[in-house]
Formats: sequence, structure tokens, C-alpha cells
Amino acid sequence: MNLFLDGTWQPGHGPELISFNPATSRAIWRGNEASASDVDAAFDSAAKHQSSWAELNVSERLSVLQRFVELVQQQRDELANVISREVGKPQWDALTEINAVAGKLAATESAMKERRG
Repeated sequence: MNLFLDGTWQPGHGPELISFNPATSRAIWRGNEASASDVDAAFDSAAKHQSSWAELNVSERLSVLQRFVELVQQQRDELANVISREVGKPQWDALTEINAVAGKLAATESAMKERRG
């Protein structure tokens, strides 16, 4: 399992973790969990970058989130395959999860506008 820490993918330093497909009992992937020091590094990185995120206005933040949704939609089939293998869901059900991720931005934006004007 790789961890995205401070802008780069890095291996975890905790115990080995193996993920199995519940339908076939075959290993899907293996890697190392995050260690306590990995979690501390992630926290430190988030704290370091918080001020630059806080400086963005609402429109700029929404733009970042919209780009995230675009990337999720571009990888829709691959992400659904991973979800399907990881938890044993049918493909159609895994696709509903991907669609829900995309829909959450619209719901969040609507709630923000409703509450903040």
C-alpha cells in the first residue's frame, strides 16, 4: 500500500496488509500499513499546506473540487473495478458509488450556497 505524503507516493512503514477478493479469496494487492510515524508525517504535511488552502476563495476551492470530480469520472471504470474486486460488489453497484462521489460536490456546493448565500 502506498501512501500519498507531502505530494509524493511512499510506501507505508507499518505491518504488511494483504487485501483479498471476497468472491475468490485471491490476493488483490499487498503492501504495508501506515505506521504511527507515517500518520504523524501526513498530519504535519496537512498542517503545512492548510494555510495555502485557507487563502483560496470559495470559487478557487470549488474549482479544485470540480477537477477532482473530473478525474474521478475519467477513471470511473477502473475505480468501479477496484471497488468490485475489493468488496465483492457487482459492477453496477460499484459504479453507483463512483457516481455518488461526483454527486457529492453538487450537493456540497448547493448546501454552501443555501447556507452562506
